[in-house]
Amino acid sequence: MHNHKSVFKKRNNQCAFTLLEMLVVLCVIQVMTSVLFLVVQPLMEHYRIQLFLKQLQTDLFYTQQIAMSRGQGGTFSFNNENATYSVVQRQEVLFEKSYDEQIFVSSVSGLNSIRYNQRGNISQGRTYIIRSGDTAYRLVFQLGRGRFYVEEL
Repeated sequence: MHNHKSVFKKRNNQCAFTLLEMLVVLCVIQVMTSVLFLVVQPLMEHYRIQLFLKQLQTDLFYTQQIAMSRGQGGTFSFNNENATYSVVQRQEVLFEKSYDEQIFVSSVSGLNSIRYNQRGNISQGRTYIIRSGDTAYRLVFQLGRGRFYVEEL
């Protein structure tokens, strides 16, 4: 009988975490997660707009290539209401892509389209402002050759 009580006593004396210790650990984890979120949020915004700009650049060059290879002009248009842009050639939509709704594209000249001729050139220069959060970029289309550049504001 004596032996049975000592086994029972050992089970009650086993090491375990108390509720207070668990709460302290959970609070520390929550604070670390909150700090991590505050650090990651600006990076996510930066990568969101960088991804958009890279995809936009690729699609603009593709539009220019289509105009030159087919010998037909094409129009690249932004639709801010749906957060999309599209390419139309001879009233046929070649492609349409959507982008993050937190990115806003506005034209300085008021026109939301770029018209490429059959040689891949544009006849009117355009400037767009692209915003996402606190970050802003200027997209400038140079007259003539259909080239463009992006600069951070």
